Amino acid sequence: MKRLELHISYKCPNSCSFCSEGDQLKKFKGAFVSKESVLNNLKRFARRGFNHLTLTGGEPTLHPDFFEIIRFASLLKYRTYVSSNGGLFSRQSFCSKVIPYLDEVSFSLHGDNARLHDSLTNNPGSFLKLRKAFANIKKRKGKLFVFVNIVATLRNLPYLKDTIEFAADSVSAKQVLISAVAPEGAGKDNFLSLAVPLREMSKHLSSLVDASCRKNMQIRFFGIPMCTLGNFCGFSNDAYWSPRTTVELWRNLGREFLKVTKSYKPVRNRIKVHKCLRCALRNICGGVFSEYVERFGAGEVIPFNHG
Repeated sequence: MKRLELHISYKCPNSCSFCSEGDQLKKFKGAFVSKESVLNNLKRFARRGFNHLTLTGGEPTLHPDFFEIIRFASLLKYRTYVSSNGGLFSRQSFCSKVIPYLDEVSFSLHGDNARLHDSLTNNPGSFLKLRKAFANIKKRKGKLFVFVNIVATLRNLPYLKDTIEFAADSVSAKQVLISAVAPEGAGKDNFLSLAVPLREMSKHLSSLVDASCRKNMQIRFFGIPMCTLGNFCGFSNDAYWSPRTTVELWRNLGREFLKVTKSYKPVRNRIKVHKCLRCALRNICGGVFSEYVERFGAGEVIPFNHG
């Protein structure tokens, strides 16, 4: 599968404390990539054999031509994945219109209640809309494969298991991704106050995997070294990650353009410290975030032995 990731929107009602796109959203505040550019890129990459499309942002569903984009992607035989905060999916009319053209949706969910979720999105009412979205999706999802992405922070760490169970019960999600705080945008600004120490994360792994298995959900962990996952290293997203091409707005020397980036491994802002060189999983694991090593050191990184 050849993956194309298009950043089509730089507008979002949420202002998540860990938003990795925070700097981009400030730089291109409220901007949308033109429909013409999006459709031209869809055609261009389809001719090159790309067949999986990720639409992201910002909030991609806010793009004024979102429906035309996904309908055109369907005509080009893309498998279409949308990353969303769920806001527009809270409207039944929106769901009825777009779901037939979508294959996969990943919803951002960061708590099992409004107090917790809204405190991290900094958008009162965002949880209520997401809960309505879940109800709408559950009624009519059909072939739609539903993912849930939970960013693990010091604030929601004790409630991750409850959040997984909520996702399974509310929207029948098939896969949950537990993401470490990525040190980009707001995530970098708030890294020290939000990032979960690796040894703390390791204490919760068993209960999280158990909860997902009981609910018949796949679970993956992003941005967490495989050595931290230990016996659960098989659930690392690094082991399932596939190369992709990203197209996003960029600005350089006063000029705005669409930048194309090819990513072959899940190593963005991640490094391997010296002792990683003797790890049996060094060719699969993406390493540890460089910001984490700068802030907390590499003492928690313990290589897997070859034996």
